[in-house]
Amino acid sequence: MDWSKRATPWLALLAFLIPAAVYMRTLAPTVPFWDAGEFIACSYILGIPHPPGTPLYVLLGRVATLVPWATVAQRINALSAIPCALAVMLTYLTTLRLIRIAQGPERTVTREWIAHVGAMTGALLFAFCDDFWESAIEAEVYSLMSLAQILVLWLGLKWWEEHERRPTAGPLLLCVYVMWLSVGFHLGVGMMGLPLTVEVWLVDRRAALVFAMPFLAVLFVVTGLEKMAGWVLVLSTLVFVGYAWQKKLNGWVVAGGAVAAVICLGPAFGDAPFNRWTALLALGSIGVPLALLARRTREGKILALALFLMVVGYSTHAYLPIRAAQHPAINEGDPSNWDNLRDLLERKQYGQMNMFVRRAPLSVQLDKEFWRYFRRQWPLFPTDRLIGALLPLLLGLLGGAWQARRNLTTFLYTGCFLGLTTAGMIVFLNFSPSEVRERDYFFQSGYHAYALWIGLGVAWMIGWVRDSFAEGPMRSYAAAAAAVLLASQPFLLMKNLWFTHDRRGNYVAHDYAYNMLEPLAPNSFMFTNGDNDTFPLWYMQQVEGLRKDVRVVNLSLLNTDWYIRQLRDDEPRVPITLNDEQIKQLGQGYFRDSTGAFEYTNQYMVAHMIDVDHGDRGWKKQPYFAVTVPEHMGLEKYFSLARASSTG
Repeated sequence: MDWSKRATPWLALLAFLIPAAVYMRTLAPTVPFWDAGEFIACSYILGIPHPPGTPLYVLLGRVATLVPWATVAQRINALSAIPCALAVMLTYLTTLRLIRIAQGPERTVTREWIAHVGAMTGALLFAFCDDFWESAIEAEVYSLMSLAQILVLWLGLKWWEEHERRPTAGPLLLCVYVMWLSVGFHLGVGMMGLPLTVEVWLVDRRAALVFAMPFLAVLFVVTGLEKMAGWVLVLSTLVFVGYAWQKKLNGWVVAGGAVAAVICLGPAFGDAPFNRWTALLALGSIGVPLALLARRTREGKILALALFLMVVGYSTHAYLPIRAAQHPAINEGDPSNWDNLRDLLERKQYGQMNMFVRRAPLSVQLDKEFWRYFRRQWPLFPTDRLIGALLPLLLGLLGGAWQARRNLTTFLYTGCFLGLTTAGMIVFLNFSPSEVRERDYFFQSGYHAYALWIGLGVAWMIGWVRDSFAEGPMRSYAAAAAAVLLASQPFLLMKNLWFTHDRRGNYVAHDYAYNMLEPLAPNSFMFTNGDNDTFPLWYMQQVEGLRKDVRVVNLSLLNTDWYIRQLRDDEPRVPITLNDEQIKQLGQGYFRDSTGAFEYTNQYMVAHMIDVDHGDRGWKKQPYFAVTVPEHMGLEKYFSLARASSTG
């Protein structure tokens, strides 16, 4: 329909402008608690944030700090607001395409306006859901992650549409680049590889073989650089076997490459690191068969280009060792050498977790750590009961059922996205019954996927109401009334959640950090407990330049060898007299003392620093404990409350 084609860009712009205006209106004016303080500080100084380092976010954040508008904190907070609004716009366009496919090829004026209403309602319900709105108003990586995910989903649908007219690989190649680039924002973007594989396999098996390796390998970025390389070897070998089966590659070439790949799986999945020779062997096991395939077939050329885009996209991670070697003030993990870089990308700092050994009963993880988060995303009315979100949740189920009946390919495509980001995340994350904070943000992609089904459900509901009336004016009136009522949901949701998401005037974290640092003695050091009482202090020191003479000593990080070395070597230094070998022995987080008992590294280090710092003439550097530290290492009797005029 001509009018619909003309209206779609304007409605897409509206789907961007409405949430953008709301997000900018409710934007955090300064540093908030949790990770935002670290991200703002790292973006400003080009530092290294917590594992896995999010290099692309830091680089984009640095660009945002150069925009001549408002404060540094607001600039980087807005780096969440604008991508979130763009994600809403793409959600509208994606849902519109899904509804049209479900409606069928016959296009009428009625079907078109119903499709637009459903798509806009679903998109705006996602825009103002609890968790996504939270991510949009402060410096966080989840906003850019959501934008990348929905872009990939939209590109997959665009490829299918173009492929039905003429076989093409362009949109899928762009998907490869976007996914491998965007894991520099958040590893969750890699999840999109499986839904894409499902869609492409259902549409064109030949294309599925070409893109199997780049699409499926990105799922394994969560395992770190070496294990990810191992999966690339495994998947590439399987693809080459497939082409040998089709007589497009010589069997002996594939066999030789497979032997070389197997040799390299030892360092990839074992304890031995890659060396020069195993790295060259790994490259050869992929490069030689791929070069021969590219000479003979179009598929080989496309696969070679996809591999190139993988490498180019992931190359933003080169920022980590390059910048770490320059010793920025925030340098988590110190990935300036291969071992530290590997540990950072594998997130070794957080310990090992086996998803096959459940840390809580599945019923607890489903209810406490998933369902209670999910049902509070769309409360249309101010109530804690399920009834407040009942309509959006029911519409999502109806939309999914309608899509399953009308088009199996799109149902499996979106259903795979939803399943991975809900049930898949429950299994993978394996939450304990006593997490240190609310973990709702881990399921943001699941809320996004479900919002697509809500949009489909809205379109189905309007059509069902319309079809319930006989031909005549009442039919049109009923459909219009249903459309108005259903389209009012995002605005009810926005009204209900406005108070809890309006950050204007919220300077709590900023003032807390200022009050914590300002009274301290010159050149002192202070023990803090975790993220919430550390990151705002880092922000104040690195962005606003407050009390940079004070060293913040994070007790959680004090269990790691790289952090102890930084405290010893980098200004402002703290009193530590241990050598590198001694620090390395402490780097496991605990050790056995002279009696054979286990002692945590941070407890030992506090005692060591206090002992070295205190001499016959008193403190060389005044030590402090933040009021947020629950464990005082037996030093309570020496405490006094720091005041502006105090030195201890």
